[in-house]
Amino acid sequence: MNIRPFGKWNEAELTGTEQIKRMGAAQKIKAKNVTIKSDDVYLIQGSGTTPYTVTLNSCTCMDYAMNKKPCKHIFYMALKMGYISFPSYNQEAAKLFDFKSEKEKYEKMFNDGIISADSYLKIISALDYEEAESTKCHTDKSECEQLVLLPETEKQEGKQNYESDQNSSSVLGCCSKYRECSQAGKCIQTDEYYKQCAYRKNLENGQIFYSKKSIFFNQERYDYLAEYYRNLDDEKRDAFNELLDYFFSKKRGVEDCLCIYSKQIYSIVSDCVAFNLHTGTELASKLFGSEIILVKSASKFYSQHSLTITPAEIDNNAQNKNDKLQIWRNAYLQSESVQSALSERFIYFSVSEYAPELEELFFENMAEFKFETRLLVAFTSDTLNDFKHQLFT
Repeated sequence: MNIRPFGKWNEAELTGTEQIKRMGAAQKIKAKNVTIKSDDVYLIQGSGTTPYTVTLNSCTCMDYAMNKKPCKHIFYMALKMGYISFPSYNQEAAKLFDFKSEKEKYEKMFNDGIISADSYLKIISALDYEEAESTKCHTDKSECEQLVLLPETEKQEGKQNYESDQNSSSVLGCCSKYRECSQAGKCIQTDEYYKQCAYRKNLENGQIFYSKKSIFFNQERYDYLAEYYRNLDDEKRDAFNELLDYFFSKKRGVEDCLCIYSKQIYSIVSDCVAFNLHTGTELASKLFGSEIILVKSASKFYSQHSLTITPAEIDNNAQNKNDKLQIWRNAYLQSESVQSALSERFIYFSVSEYAPELEELFFENMAEFKFETRLLVAFTSDTLNDFKHQLFT
């Protein structure tokens, strides 16, 4: 990778694993979400309603506010201006790379407890995918080049679906029958098409990633969860079922959730080790990042719940709404009383390392799920106004 200096950043702020991740994320930003305001200012639409204002030196997004290093939006701008170029795919290097030894190295790290099961799965899936791609490039160069071009050239629907299946293989590593394949310990598909499935190779090597046969599944953890689940009263079990439905059906693959406060939901996520309840600081950051709290509401809520006066910098230093929002965000992150008030209205939590066991609990009990009234009101674009209203209830 080649990076030419840009903006105010030094080499240390532009390199390293985390920054490479941000560069990768920058490549996924769609052009339709970008407005070039001037030669040195971009407006990039995120998940909220107000686009981020981006220069080579700064951005109004949460990531930049928290880390004070180039975020994916800044890297997007640098990529478009030619300051960053990624290396071309090297077929000869891929052919010589020892994928087997590399996977054995990470398997040992997993067995020694150095990396988590989730990290191991992601690394091995990525290596399997790249190994399969390197083989394709050597057996059929034209096919490899065609696949590389697919995302940009938007070829006919059939090839788009093929490319989509390839991408999903690196995540799920299988088709919709991944659980049946896992339980059987082999790929149950007979069609030639499914020979490209990356998960098939894992199964052939005895690497099962799903069901109770998964290398990540822990029977003791599952027994604990099953016992915990059985001992819940009807009201709390309904809340637990909603959490299972959210993480393993509605939002499969999502690891965290921001929701409106519910006594039953809070009781589960604060008590059960299968969930991690995030801190007040993390909750406040999430609310700002989701644009639930904007300048006007930030000021009003802060004045109602803070034990200190309104930050003087608002009048002295703020040049525009983005500056004001940044100052309010910092004030919230430093005020325990404000964070406490937010925690009475919202809950921010995630799934812990018990995810494999939670998933099995979901599949074993989903047939009995009955949601007459919903306790979990999670944040989406459809519930944005509900969350804004909740600030002042």
